Amino acid sequence: MKKYSLMILSVVFVLFALYFWNKSGDGATVQKHVKKHYMNDSLISTYQTGEDQQYLSESLGLYMNYLLLAKDNAGFREQVDVLKTRFLLSNEKGIYIRWSLDQQAAANALIDDVRIIQALFKGSSLFDEEEYYKLADDLKNSLLTLQYKNGIYRDFSDWTTGEPAERITLSYLTDDFFLTFTDTDTTETLLLNALDDENPFFPEYYDNGEQAYQYSNKVHMVDQLLIAANKVKRGQDLPLFNNWLLSQWEEKEKVFGRYDRTSGEPLVSYESLAVYAFAYDYLVLIGEQRVAESMWKHAVALEQSIASEDEHFFDYILFHTINDFSTSPL
Repeated sequence: MKKYSLMILSVVFVLFALYFWNKSGDGATVQKHVKKHYMNDSLISTYQTGEDQQYLSESLGLYMNYLLLAKDNAGFREQVDVLKTRFLLSNEKGIYIRWSLDQQAAANALIDDVRIIQALFKGSSLFDEEEYYKLADDLKNSLLTLQYKNGIYRDFSDWTTGEPAERITLSYLTDDFFLTFTDTDTTETLLLNALDDENPFFPEYYDNGEQAYQYSNKVHMVDQLLIAANKVKRGQDLPLFNNWLLSQWEEKEKVFGRYDRTSGEPLVSYESLAVYAFAYDYLVLIGEQRVAESMWKHAVALEQSIASEDEHFFDYILFHTINDFSTSPL
């Protein structure tokens, strides 16, 4: 009897281990999952099923970064081909990356563009492909022509008018942005000056027309964590934001998707794997490794509870980028 009990326990353990491995995965497992559940003719959908599916340059760039970490030459080539054949448009002024394949989309998005440009530069070096470098350089030069005005970079360019946006979203000013462009001093100053001495949260963007920062009453944590990371990487200390984030985790052991700017209280009950991915990176950045590890254990348990068909690609791929390739894997 004891022998059979041990055999049953062994089988259960193996099945559990296989299930966990398939959900958290290594590079190859994630790529198989993406191809089977998110891809349609090499295009990556935001969701696996349903009416909310979109094909975004955001998804393309995030997956290109994952494939670089996985050193998947063939997979990366496939996504470069998707970029060239489905997302690129050109006119006499340059070439654009459509932010969405929706027929109504008539603009690009700076954060997605620079992510793709840097992925192409890195892919050129990793896979020894001069073509990738040439494409990245052409895209970079187009952005300089279309979205750099009066010393400030802009969110997007409207292809119907040929005019750049008036605003620059502060979460867009990532490492990829500063690696891509020179003459960023004025834009960097706008990022660093976006502080409130009494509130831990940051303005979302700077409106160049009004020459003022713009604040939303509903604070999105993905944006706030990106802005915070952008600031810290430019040498700025953020004690108010750091103390708020650490106290949220200490008191609730959760970080929610949205908060009220004034009260600092959550406005929603949902948690986001993307929030935890950015929070993990940010906590490691500011030297809070212990809290980062505690938070990531929670994120792993959360990911196991999410039905696959409900998992947005943004959350899925950011979670696995950290889980599979973090320098401090858990």
